Amino acid sequence: MPPPPLKLDRALWSLLGNRPADVPVHLCGLGGSMRPFLRENDEVAVVRTFDSLHLGDLVVADLGERGLALHRILAFDGERVLVKGDANPQPDGWVPCSAILARAVALRRVGGRLRDLDSPSERLLARLIALASPHSPALRRLALPAWRTLSRVRRR
Repeated sequence: MPPPPLKLDRALWSLLGNRPADVPVHLCGLGGSMRPFLRENDEVAVVRTFDSLHLGDLVVADLGERGLALHRILAFDGERVLVKGDANPQPDGWVPCSAILARAVALRRVGGRLRDLDSPSERLLARLIALASPHSPALRRLALPAWRTLSRVRRR
């Protein structure tokens, strides 16, 4: 029987530094900032090693005084990423890539089966969720021309 999942906090995270980086850490009780994709007490497996980050990835980000958060990547800007909880009205802001401590690789709903977040269908879903966020720079690039066109049509 596996050990129970852990709550996410900075003190616990520092203790996990001695574990091999490719061994998943199972987290739970992450709050409501990622609803409906993640629910209270869903179990999320994260690994501290990753080759690259992708649009839509769920990552453990160090948000400074605000603590650690498991949120979604909405955009990249050189050495920074824009992260946001799906249910939050505003993004957390741009954080340096060095503040990304881990990436989620699996999800288990309470009483459910394990979902591989690296599968093609889950990656596509994650990317679509990120693109659909009202704070996604990609959505803004697509929506701005449409908004301008609608504004011109309404003025006529």
